Amino acid sequence: MYRSACVKEFEIILEQADKLLRKCLKVYGKKFAEYTLKLLPGFIADAIILETAIGKHLNRVRND
Repeated sequence: MYRSACVKEFEIILEQADKLLRKCLKVYGKKFAEYTLKLLPGFIADAIILETAIGKHLNRVRND
């Protein structure tokens, strides 16, 4: 049940982040979009690190 709640919370946060990003891109226009694109490589690297950490955690949980 705890795991399901964590997954659901992550989904909610991801959806909210998407909505906020889309709103910011419309409000701030082209310059903000260009700046955001420059940040994407770092974001992708952070997402990969997060995915790895979650995978390691899941492996530990499964082995307990």
